Amino acid sequence: MALTMAGQEAKGATAFITLEPCSHFGRTGPCAKALVDAGVKRVVVGTTDPNPKVSGNGLDLLRRFGVDVSVGIEEEACKDLIRPFAWHIRTDRPWVHAKWAMSADGKIASLSGDSKWISGEKSREWVHELRGAVDAVVVGSGTALTDDPLLNARPWGNRTPARILLDRRGRTPATQRLAQSTAEGPVVLITSKLAPFAWKRAWRAKGVEILVAEDGLNALQEMAQSRGWTEILLEGGAGILGAAFARGIVNEAHVFVGAKILGGVVAPGPIGSPIGDPGAISMAGAHQLILAQCQVSGPDVRLRYWVQETPTGGSLGLPKTEESV
Repeated sequence: MALTMAGQEAKGATAFITLEPCSHFGRTGPCAKALVDAGVKRVVVGTTDPNPKVSGNGLDLLRRFGVDVSVGIEEEACKDLIRPFAWHIRTDRPWVHAKWAMSADGKIASLSGDSKWISGEKSREWVHELRGAVDAVVVGSGTALTDDPLLNARPWGNRTPARILLDRRGRTPATQRLAQSTAEGPVVLITSKLAPFAWKRAWRAKGVEILVAEDGLNALQEMAQSRGWTEILLEGGAGILGAAFARGIVNEAHVFVGAKILGGVVAPGPIGSPIGDPGAISMAGAHQLILAQCQVSGPDVRLRYWVQETPTGGSLGLPKTEESV
């Protein structure tokens, strides 16, 4: 794209790129050869390709054609940018984002269950930007029933994410906006044998793809692998997020803290927190986070965390819950 836009001006120029240019044919031709053909004189690379099968090959190709190559410029920042891609290459699993909004006192809704809106307009813009950068956006039946979300990115991002509903018992009616908006992008319903046949038929009639599985989160992971998805966004509810954290599949958390105090012991959160069962029995079992970013988002605060990997490579070995499908 950049080379096409530059045209003849690319000749003799210096190109600054995040990731080592590829040297093989995939969905497009080799980027390293395109740089050579454009007459680029110097290439400044942030980091090498994390795929050990091709790492260094693009740099070698550039050098063979006399291009001056510098590697490792702002390397940590560049590795941060490609973290989901590198994870996918290393594990063949998608990078899983978890997102939730809560008040300053940890509530996810008022005493009446009202949750629109805990976060401000700027925070909601961040969420749409995140949706536009992932391959799939996922919610459970509780969130679907409460919010009736579209789950699309407004405005559209560089991807059109698949919108996925996990509903094992057939609770969500086919009158939901998800079912009515398949023309705007793919919708997948992951359910189980427990759900009524007529209910599945109603969703299928709307153009929704139906997937029957014993375990929704496992089916989601398998779907992502088979379709080459690199990033998934879990938007709730608490049951889905709790099950995902319990299994150690969450890689990154986005927490929006609204500038509101809701109060009330029986209001959802912190007793009914954004993250559901199974919870940690002690501090030793808590999920350890690394703060990656803290930003003011209008009146809110946006916190972005990496979730530390466990010695087993992610899974905490906790039992699955009923809300995981």
